[in-house]
Amino acid sequence: MKRLLTALTVLLLFGGSTFGQSGGAHEPFREEIYLPIFEFGGRSNFGMTTISYTGDDPVISENFDYRMTGSLGGWFNFNFEGVFAGFQIEGIYVPRGARANYTSAGVDVEQIVNLTYVEIPLTVKFRDPLDFLPGKLFAGASYNIKLKEEVVKNEVLITLQDQEFFESSDINFVFGWEILLGNIVRLDMRYNMGYQDVNLHEAAEYRNDGFWIGLGFRYLSF
Repeated sequence: MKRLLTALTVLLLFGGSTFGQSGGAHEPFREEIYLPIFEFGGRSNFGMTTISYTGDDPVISENFDYRMTGSLGGWFNFNFEGVFAGFQIEGIYVPRGARANYTSAGVDVEQIVNLTYVEIPLTVKFRDPLDFLPGKLFAGASYNIKLKEEVVKNEVLITLQDQEFFESSDINFVFGWEILLGNIVRLDMRYNMGYQDVNLHEAAEYRNDGFWIGLGFRYLSF
């Protein structure tokens, strides 16, 4: 989680220093030629996901690592003038999870957790009133519906007599930054921070975290 926050901070500072050196330098990234009230489009994402572990087992806590993944979805955007830039709702198909390599009772273990969700983020967008960052900042929450789960240890699928390890739904906080590349294409970076404990069976708490870079395309606006 600390590495994800550090990566997001570096990217935001890089964006501000690159596009914010002068007003003329970043003006093409600040707004579209015209500002439609409603927009509809699609997006693809590439990122890293992991599971934040809170519990008494230091072996698991120290060895859960990120896994690379991609996702696809669509978005519907409402735009406003001024500092409050609007809000957006999305639907995204997201493979999540984590991987861990550790030794237990003298045996090397590779554990992989695969979780698949449909995520529905609702975010509010803002323009930087100090004009330091181009584009828009956004923040909100995501309600995630689990479609599938798998827990694999050393290539063996682990089951609990037809029970599941993880909750059927999840809630994340979402924070990010978006820039526009002309009128049709947009680039954003976002951090999803797990709010809900998704572990069903143990005293330990598991939360889904992730960092994403996304490319969106506007299909319709009016």
